[in-house]
Amino acid sequence: MRHFILMSHGYLARGMASSVEMILGEREDISYICAYVDGDADIKDEAAKRIESFGEDAETVILTDIFGGSVNNELLGLMNRKNVYLVSGMNLSLVLELLIRAEDGAETGSIIAECIQRAKEGMRFCNHEFSENSEDIPLDEF
Repeated sequence: MRHFILMSHGYLARGMASSVEMILGEREDISYICAYVDGDADIKDEAAKRIESFGEDAETVILTDIFGGSVNNELLGLMNRKNVYLVSGMNLSLVLELLIRAEDGAETGSIIAECIQRAKEGMRFCNHEFSENSEDIPLDEF
């Protein structure tokens, strides 16, 4: 089974998990860790304990908020463990796509790469997207 741990500076991970639950319903394969909100919590140790609780053969995908940020950096050593994948740049589109695709049985690394690409494609600067075709948009309806 694949497990997903959402991790962020502050409460972003909890909010992301809440949004996922609103859209997909309750899931047992997702959890979160909010870093630096309880004082001196060791987030690497907390993540490691969570991974171990899933069992030896489970796959774990850890999603963090910022590449190069302290949360992501503290977890880099966990990539050395069997079946642990670390992904940065977490957003709701990426998390939803990963959870939906997790059930199709494909190889985890391939799923992650595809989902990252799709999440990137979903990021748009709407002003530019719509300015080229502005005559087609009934702006008075907004």
